[in-house]
Amino acid sequence: MIAGRVAILAALFAAAPARADDGERELVAAARSGERERLARAAEHLGPARLGRLIASTSAETERAALLAAPELDDGWTLLPLVVERLSSPEGARAAARIAHPLREPSIRETLEVDDDVLDAARRRCTEAMASAGMAPAARADLLACAVDLGEPAAATHLFDPDPEVRDTAISLLSASPDDTWREPMLKAARGGDPTTAGPALGALCTHNPARTMASLDAPARKQLKALAAKADPTLKTALTLCLRRK
Repeated sequence: MIAGRVAILAALFAAAPARADDGERELVAAARSGERERLARAAEHLGPARLGRLIASTSAETERAALLAAPELDDGWTLLPLVVERLSSPEGARAAARIAHPLREPSIRETLEVDDDVLDAARRRCTEAMASAGMAPAARADLLACAVDLGEPAAATHLFDPDPEVRDTAISLLSASPDDTWREPMLKAARGGDPTTAGPALGALCTHNPARTMASLDAPARKQLKALAAKADPTLKTALTLCLRRK
């Protein structure tokens, strides 16, 4: 079965582009409509090999539609070698993140007979692309999610990213990490009094385990938590409020 998946990847690069047909036109129309169910039906109709050829299309609109559709396929992981060549586009970064997300579960990787070499290469590309200059905040957040879901350690440093989208994604990823050794350094940041670091640190701590966090905070840090929640943007406020409800 794995050999069959690898053969699909080879076919994607070897196949010559074809004239637009009804399947391609429906894919583009589905992408324009924004209807995910319609997009999923179009992707299923085309299959991974044909969708891969469309990702490599010379038509920007067709490429965009194919990138939007790629995560709708169960075998969407086979398209990662093509998707990661297009991480500079918002659709490419989003496709990589959406394909990667379910693959964080070993049982799903096993069921889909995923090629680990494909995932390792995609993880490296997402990590490298996130550091590229000029990348939009939303795309950087998607690339961070892609890298971590494919096995990159969730780094606490991303909590202090100047882009709220990246910070919020980092909070989500870090709080879901099975390794909680990051908590002690973040508790130190939370107790430090600097709101620029205390807010994101508390956001991750409260999302991870609000009861444990409240039990670990001293009186000044609890007071600052309340003040930070009152001024925070909506997403961070939601995270901080998880702790305040435990008072």
